[in-house]
This record gives sequence, structure tokens and C-alpha cells, in this order.
Amino acid sequence: MALTLESVNGLATVVLACVCDALDSTAASVTGQPGCPCRYVVPGTPA
Repeated sequence: MALTLESVNGLATVVLACVCDALDSTAASVTGQPGCPCRYVVPGTPA
């Protein structure tokens, strides 16, 4: 089953949002811990 680029981009966006939520949550409870760097997935850019 082949994946389209749109589906890969959608998956990467969802995973990144989940990771960013976890980083922001950790930053709120741990002093000095940075939050999410707010990088967005742009189709066509290298990972």
C-alpha cells in the first residue's frame, strides 16, 4: 500500500502537534524546560 505525500504530511503534522503538546506541558511543570520550538511541517522541505 503506497502512501501519498499528502497523507505523509498529514501524519507528520499530527505527530508533531502531539509532541509539541507534550513539550509545552512539560515546560509548564518543569522550571527551565523549553517548550515546543513551533516548527511547522511544510510540504516539500527536507525533514
